[in-house]
This record gives sequence, structure tokens and C-alpha cells, in this order.
Amino acid sequence: MAFARRRRSGKFKKLKHSFCKLADEAHAVDPRLYSHTFCPQPGREHTVCWARAMTELTDDQVAGICLHELGHYMAGPGDPEESEYDAEKAADVAVFLEFGVEMAYKGDNLIQSVDYRKLMRRK
Repeated sequence: MAFARRRRSGKFKKLKHSFCKLADEAHAVDPRLYSHTFCPQPGREHTVCWARAMTELTDDQVAGICLHELGHYMAGPGDPEESEYDAEKAADVAVFLEFGVEMAYKGDNLIQSVDYRKLMRRK
């Protein structure tokens, strides 16, 4: 699966999705973490990395996390001095501004979620 990242030139760069050992390790430490962007592993600069545990999530959660991670790419890596909260909020704002989709955080672990069926009906 590939998404596109808008470059400053207005063109898009394809993003890949892949399972990742680092994402698995992060999920083992914090069960809320299912994916990450800007992976430090060589060759994964344009990859959304997933923990294998994501296969246990609902479609609404996978779509929400996927859009949220895409939001990180649209917002860019951000300022190193920026708080984690600000980076997370910037990703959600980027998704809302680009697609008009508002992110919800649901469940015990407050996992990103969107209405997958409603999202797929959008034209």
C-alpha cells in the first residue's frame, strides 16, 4: 500500500507501509504504539512502519492510525524542540486540513480512530 507525500514542489512522493522490528519493540513497551514514521532504519525514510500487533485492531483503528501517520508526513518532521503533544496535534491538524477528517481517540489506550465505512463512502 502506498500513499503520497506532497513535496515542496507540489509533486507527491510515494510512501510505503511495512512491518518493522522497531515498531514491534516499541509496542511491547507501550501497548498504545502501533506505528511510526521517519524510521531510523536505512531505506525506510519514506515508510510507515507497523507493529505486527496492528492485525488485532479494528478497521476504524487501522484507518485512523494510517491517516494519523500520513499526517506526520504532511506536517513534516517538525522542530526537535517541539513537544510530542505538539507533533501529534500537528499530524491530526494536517489530516483535517487536507481531507476534512477529524481524528477520534477511543478505547482504553486512546487509539486513533475514524469511521472506516463513512471514510470509504466519501467521494
